[in-house]
Amino acid sequence: MPYQSKYPKMFAHTITRRLALAAFPFTFSLLVLMRADAYHPNHLDFGEYPGEPGFLKLFNEKDLTGWDGQPGSWVVAHGVIQCTGAAQARNWLIWRGFGVADFELRLEFRYRKGNSGVQVRSSDIGDWQVRGYQVEVSPSEGMGLWHHSLMSPDIEIQNTRKHLATAGQRVTIAEDGQKVVKQFEKAETIQAQYKEGEWNTMTVIARGNRLIQKINGVVFADVKDDQAGFSSDRGVIAFQDHGKGADVAFRNIRIKLFEEKDD
Repeated sequence: MPYQSKYPKMFAHTITRRLALAAFPFTFSLLVLMRADAYHPNHLDFGEYPGEPGFLKLFNEKDLTGWDGQPGSWVVAHGVIQCTGAAQARNWLIWRGFGVADFELRLEFRYRKGNSGVQVRSSDIGDWQVRGYQVEVSPSEGMGLWHHSLMSPDIEIQNTRKHLATAGQRVTIAEDGQKVVKQFEKAETIQAQYKEGEWNTMTVIARGNRLIQKINGVVFADVKDDQAGFSSDRGVIAFQDHGKGADVAFRNIRIKLFEEKDD
């Protein structure tokens, strides 16, 4: 019997409220707003992850139950979610079990070719497209990037969101979009902890306005985001296939959901 969540009816107000605060030359459609808040009414997971109390498995290691992807773009083999490389355009594999607010996500990934990423607190805008926070998965020189996916380079306020933080940075983004950047370590030193072509661990911690990404236990980048119209405190989890032969795989996917009273 599926686990019964302590987190019912996921969060139908925040994205709409934040968009209403924004004063910039673009708007999202009502359809996008509806999709962003249309969380699965039932909680689905596959039990507690062995040896990690409080962490729930998001992958049964057999098939894509609970996940939704473009046909032909994702498969499961030998306990691993694998991008097939068949797609010609970018698409996302979306977790449909439940939306998330504050959490710690843990997984392992292997990158060999192309481009990919892990989405959190993002909006499902239809046709396996996802807009929002992304941890970059790429060659080593691109690792550590916090990215806002599907931002237009032709709209200045969106273009500034394409690089929220890079390797070795702690970034604070104010409500008006102004950034304070602190480089706590050289990018090359951080990125050297990543093993391209091999299995790596990833941890994403989201609490309030703060998002931290770790690779192999090392903090790669840290963002506090309050920008009106863009920052999000809840949304979907998804994996990106950037298309055109991308070769990336994911396994051992689990999550711990935090309540406000949690430390």
